[in-house]
Amino acid sequence: LAAEIRNLITEFEPIVFYVGLPVDLQGRSGIAATDIRAQAHEVFRDIEIPMQFVDERMTTKIAESRLRMLETNTGDIKSKIDAMAAVVLLESALENEQRVV
Repeated sequence: LAAEIRNLITEFEPIVFYVGLPVDLQGRSGIAATDIRAQAHEVFRDIEIPMQFVDERMTTKIAESRLRMLETNTGDIKSKIDAMAAVVLLESALENEQRVV
């Protein structure tokens, strides 16, 4: 994974990486969030681009809702949910950045 990320850095020259953090509906971290944190820290250990965790709560539901508004074929929706959820996660991260600035 670290090698793939290095390739992405070369190709796209990002200034930050956002990593989805699976927390429960109350915002608490469980085993999955702990695992993701550990894996991300390991992968980004030697990468100089900053990495930030983003709460991915409800991203799949929001993505599914958006796709239902855009698509009429349910089969098309299922194949696109992960990509749309990534868009929702990025939008959330960017909105948080704007609030901080």
